Amino acid sequence: MHQNKRFGKLVFYLEACESDINVYAITSSTPTKMSGKMYPDKYYHTTIGSFFAHYWLLNDEQVDLNKETLQQQFDYIYKWTNTPGQEREKVIIYRRIKKQYVDKHMTEYVNSIQHLLTVDSNAILNTKQELNNRECYRKLVDNSHDNCFNMNQNPYVLGKLYIFVNICEEMRESSDADINAVNQLLIQY
Repeated sequence: MHQNKRFGKLVFYLEACESDINVYAITSSTPTKMSGKMYPDKYYHTTIGSFFAHYWLLNDEQVDLNKETLQQQFDYIYKWTNTPGQEREKVIIYRRIKKQYVDKHMTEYVNSIQHLLTVDSNAILNTKQELNNRECYRKLVDNSHDNCFNMNQNPYVLGKLYIFVNICEEMRESSDADINAVNQLLIQY
């Protein structure tokens, strides 16, 4: 492309493992260390990239890329990805604690209603059935959202809704009283 005069200068941003290529590049990891995952999404409470990508994007938002040199970009990213950050660790630990809380809550809840189910707790917690009992499911989801976990603020819970599907499918032949009891027990955990 350069010989055909299709561009004057090219900066190619590549996030990849160190790979011994003959290109000026900043890699997100070394041969002995993996890239840390971080790019936090405040809405979904998940990571959608690495520390490398996070700080590269953060730098891009803060500077004029027409004036910043490649060395300045390198120095900025190197500084932030090679310095242990207490804030990074706090975010990761906090997120892990929140997930553990949700997992514990759901496990205790399933154990508390075990006597109403035809399968053991492990089957409810670890399998995914097809949803047919929508009325029961809607009750459990709404009750959980209103009284336990706001799913808009804690989307990790969305990945656990299959547990409600499993409960409702196991209670398909149950009375409304049993379904209401299961729904009320949800609030206690």
